[in-house]
Amino acid sequence: MKITNIFNRKKKDNPIHSLPFLQELVTITKNGYTDKAVMLLETKGKSNNPVSIPYTSDAIKTDFEAVRQCMVSENLDDNELAALLAIAMMKKHPKSISQLLLDNGYSSPSLERIMYLGTYTSTLRSLAEFASIGVKKYKISSCGDSKVCAKCAKHTGKKHFVDKAVIGKTAPPFCEKCRCIIIADF
Repeated sequence: MKITNIFNRKKKDNPIHSLPFLQELVTITKNGYTDKAVMLLETKGKSNNPVSIPYTSDAIKTDFEAVRQCMVSENLDDNELAALLAIAMMKKHPKSISQLLLDNGYSSPSLERIMYLGTYTSTLRSLAEFASIGVKKYKISSCGDSKVCAKCAKHTGKKHFVDKAVIGKTAPPFCEKCRCIIIADF
């Protein structure tokens, strides 16, 4: 009985545990607690994540590091960070996160900004994965539809070295509406 009471008191005294899931994830991300992010997403994440593919500890760590890099590089405010976490870590579709953000006390950035941040972290995640498996080069691919802008079109098909990638110059996003991706080049 005493053990239970001590456990409950500790959990109650810790303000992070009383936050809604997304707010807790924002706090953990801002503080850089990779292990806490993994633990949170492995426990609560399953009910908040519609993705049916296995979301392993290593995948969570890779996503978390990409989000942290984007957070620092782009100097994200809490609203943008929450939106990015909903896309990158909770695997929500950009068009479906507005209500989630509002329910968690955040305002929603523009859809264009959300897409830009999603592309940014997707590129970081891919570069990290390529480096970890020894892929030396990647190729840029645009969506190939009528919405591709001139900036993105000029990068389509170009190949670059993974270890020399520069977001915005040799790796997407290239524009505010960028939907380009990078593909391993073997």
